[in-house]
Amino acid sequence: MSTSKLARLFSELVGTFALTAVVIAVTKNYGNPLFATISAAAAYAVLTSLFGHVSGAQFNPALTLGMFSMRKIKLVETVLFVAMQAVGAVLAWKLFEFLSPDRLITSVANEFDWKVLVAELVGAAVFGMGYAAVLYRKFTGGHAGATVGLALFVGSVASAVVIINRELVTGILNPAVAIGVGYRPDSQSYLAYFFGPVIGAVVGMNLYRMFFSKDVEVKAASSVRSSTVASVSAKKPAAKKATAKKTTRRTTAKKK
Repeated sequence: MSTSKLARLFSELVGTFALTAVVIAVTKNYGNPLFATISAAAAYAVLTSLFGHVSGAQFNPALTLGMFSMRKIKLVETVLFVAMQAVGAVLAWKLFEFLSPDRLITSVANEFDWKVLVAELVGAAVFGMGYAAVLYRKFTGGHAGATVGLALFVGSVASAVVIINRELVTGILNPAVAIGVGYRPDSQSYLAYFFGPVIGAVVGMNLYRMFFSKDVEVKAASSVRSSTVASVSAKKPAAKKATAKKTTRRTTAKKK
């Protein structure tokens, strides 16, 4: 495996680790979902500025699967990225438990909730559209970081509004981070935090690609040019006929 490929995988691991660590620390120390949302958005903005040029700064299995659905990355790379993201989240979880033994992350509710799934789906769709905007409009550096960070914040808030009165961590929008904050893959509750973001990100990213990407703009411009050329071509024969008639009249007049 080349150095560039290793760098891509390592950046996904480090980025997901840092993002999960921030969310865990804020959630467990302050317990305020809004603080966690703001912190996650700021962390995502910084990490995107740092690693966006390396791996695309996905740090989220939902975004990775969305990229795969748009054929931006191949299957093998998709599997490796998701694996690195899961490892990064687990490392952040284990590090927090090692450093804070008196605040171990305990298991959460084991019940599947459709409201959580819908909320995560809606929020991830908004977030996915923001990420797709960065991708198709070719934002880089701080511009890309700010756009993705704000998209995550808006999506997380939109997700949390749906179930604001429930005692659940909402607006995660990331199956890897969900593991870090206590939702384990072997529990039914994790299904909502996995399928919700994945479906939402795939739908949101593909909707942006279909309606707002540069590919659509290029097609629209091409159709306009084609119609313009067609109208001009249609006018030219008429102009030639008019010129031919004038020439015929002049010739006839001279003969007379």
